[in-house]
Amino acid sequence: MSQVLHAGVGSVIEEIVPHQIARWGAENVALVVPEDQLAKASPLRAARLFTFPSSDRSATSLLRAWRTLQGARAVFRPDIEHLHSTFAGILGRLGGRCDAARVYCPHGWAFSRDVQGWSGRSAVRAAVWLERHLAPSTDAMVLVSTSERDAARARGIRSRSDTVILNSIADRPVKLAPPRLSDRLEIVFVGRLVRQKAPEIALEMMRSLPPDRAHLTLIGAAPDGSILSDTPNVSCLGWISREGVHACLAAADILVLPSRWEGLPMSALEAFRAGTAVLISDAANSPELVRDGVEGRIVADLSAEAFRATLLSQSVEDWRAQGRRARASYEERFTSQRMNADLDALYVRLLRARDR
Repeated sequence: MSQVLHAGVGSVIEEIVPHQIARWGAENVALVVPEDQLAKASPLRAARLFTFPSSDRSATSLLRAWRTLQGARAVFRPDIEHLHSTFAGILGRLGGRCDAARVYCPHGWAFSRDVQGWSGRSAVRAAVWLERHLAPSTDAMVLVSTSERDAARARGIRSRSDTVILNSIADRPVKLAPPRLSDRLEIVFVGRLVRQKAPEIALEMMRSLPPDRAHLTLIGAAPDGSILSDTPNVSCLGWISREGVHACLAAADILVLPSRWEGLPMSALEAFRAGTAVLISDAANSPELVRDGVEGRIVADLSAEAFRATLLSQSVEDWRAQGRRARASYEERFTSQRMNADLDALYVRLLRARDR
């Protein structure tokens, strides 16, 4: 089950489900997902579908999602129930009979967010309490990085079995572009234009750079659909297809990722796969991801000035060499075959434990 199918959560599910259908058979894989986001997730349609109308988080929509899950349990009678992201994790573990082994992947803890004000801090405390309360009913918790695992343990959140399985993505061919003679840095930002992703830092970074020095392609939009930028060396594409994102990354030198918090960002893995270096905030990075000076650069200070200084601290060829090393790291650590093999092994272990 997932309460959303967009962004990183949707990308991971689209890597997992086709493999599971191929291995276990379409009749043995069912999804509880929002109808309003299913049109953009065509690889999922081969599975058995139980849909609820909306992915919004109103009380009415969440109640409908919970009821859909209960109906799916009664009809499908799963052996394994995999809950993706916070709201699915709450709905799937809060009430209702479940005879399946429960697997939960938060895809980034709600309590790890950089919040402001009394209400934000209260929400963080509530999230910690809820996760701690629900963890004992979880047969296995899948964490997408060691940072995510350590954050849970520091707050006393432990399921019956916790395991780190890194997010990964399937390979795809890269159409090689002709060599560029220009020394202009081609930079890409991919993500929702929301506070978490800090697009304002990327835009401000570009404002003092001349157009012949660097160009930023911004892929994504705000929740209200707006994508505006008045910066001359920035092109705003809005949301485009996954194929379009892949092509933009393959043609770029750098993915800029100034997020205030992340789990294990899928856009960074997509950049690795495309052979593109990553300029990332320390808050968004994980020990398993970017190694400073190897696959890109890590910026400790979350400011446009710090990102600009790091961007200009090395040559275009340095960035392109780091992109080549990023591709090698993808081949070694981040292929979907490895992630799916690790998940298969977890499922088999849980099934054997139930049969004892």
